[in-house]
Amino acid sequence: MSELYTVKVRFDFVVIADDEASAKEKAKVYAEQAFADTPDIYISTDVEYGVSAKGWDGLCIPYGGDGSTTTADIKARGQ
Repeated sequence: MSELYTVKVRFDFVVIADDEASAKEKAKVYAEQAFADTPDIYISTDVEYGVSAKGWDGLCIPYGGDGSTTTADIKARGQ
């Protein structure tokens, strides 16, 4: 049975922007493309068992699942 893991990913990329606020907005737009373009050697990941990300509740739908099963559903199956 699949388990829940929290994956923290860090990588750096450069955007051109008018100020810090617009740089953050552009980072959201280009993050997926930048991640795909970044060689693995420049990507840092930490993997922790369970759901440890701040602010996540039981209604979150994890990536890699069926698209509708929540973290609470998955936790309940394990009990």
